[in-house]
Amino acid sequence: MFLGMMQIVTAHNWYININAKGFSATYKDQDISYTFVTDPISRDINALINMKQKHADSLQLELFSMNIFNTLRSTKIDYNIKSSSSQLRHERTNLLENYRWNGDGPFPINGRI
Repeated sequence: MFLGMMQIVTAHNWYININAKGFSATYKDQDISYTFVTDPISRDINALINMKQKHADSLQLELFSMNIFNTLRSTKIDYNIKSSSSQLRHERTNLLENYRWNGDGPFPINGRI
């Protein structure tokens, strides 16, 4: 149970105070405290808190990186679609112009299909 509580506290940056009796935190203006059943080793607890904080930070960085990747990917796809569409319009216009000038195309003179 202690490990689970420490994960919750460190993941949300609620940690405020830790001593030989337990730890306390504040969440939404309410005090939360946990009393240890056995004597803790402060250094180990602080190391655990630091490790969990670094893990949470790395997960946040990973999410941020994934969001950037997804944004770039969707922007690139959107750009490719617009670029291809523009190229097709340009080629269609050139084709219509060539048919009009040669007079041998199936298209009417005004260029409408």
